[in-house]
Amino acid sequence: MDDLERKFGRYAIPHLLLWVAILNGLTFVLCTFNPGFRDAVRLDPEALMNGQVWRIVTQAFVPSVGGILPDWVAVIFYLMFLTWIGEGLERAMGRVRLNLFYGLGLLTSAAGALISGQGEMGFLLNNTLIFAFAFFYPDMTVLAFMIIPVRIVWLAALDALYVLILFFSAGWRGRFGILVAMSHFLGMFGLALWRGFVAWKGRRSSGRVGGRVEIVLEAFHCCSRCGRTDRTNPELDFRVAGDGAEYCEDHLPRRVDGSVS
Repeated sequence: MDDLERKFGRYAIPHLLLWVAILNGLTFVLCTFNPGFRDAVRLDPEALMNGQVWRIVTQAFVPSVGGILPDWVAVIFYLMFLTWIGEGLERAMGRVRLNLFYGLGLLTSAAGALISGQGEMGFLLNNTLIFAFAFFYPDMTVLAFMIIPVRIVWLAALDALYVLILFFSAGWRGRFGILVAMSHFLGMFGLALWRGFVAWKGRRSSGRVGGRVEIVLEAFHCCSRCGRTDRTNPELDFRVAGDGAEYCEDHLPRRVDGSVS
């Protein structure tokens, strides 16, 4: 992970999902005044096959709104939630890995849409963001509609149930498309989730059931001085210093004037 940040960090987009949220807001405003604009940017398999490859990227800028709330209220909640998730994932995964995860998600969503023939595969990318966030912060609580406290792991479980219902209600082509659309998440997190499940099953069979599943994952960040990691101390920030080594915020080398080297 440190090597990825050192080699490719300058190419990665900082605060990626904040920019995605801003562009979602702009798209919502444009669609409000010109409803036809949505058809120009949404993921359309037929248009994609005809060479409109920009839709692979612009699908991310179409906000997911609907339900009992007015659209303008729903989109505000959506943009706030997307930004909050993005900042948490960037702290946990690192800038490069998050960029890679989201970029692959755009490609797999487009591939899933082509396979299934359904253009609305972009919502699965948003679902995988929630799954990834719940992986790192299972005990985090969010306020649904700014009122109802909900643990993020239960929100992810509801999303997973919804995806499973879609999967089993679809035909074979649709099922394969859903699997392809989510393959970026399965590729990055599938092994760790499986190991966690096997460990939990082993504890259960031996009569030592823990309070929750403990997922073993190699730390993304590690302080070269004290050895603390983002897994043992998730509240810490980690940075790569001028000497190429990574340090936690407490041990960053500083110059004489007090600035970080």
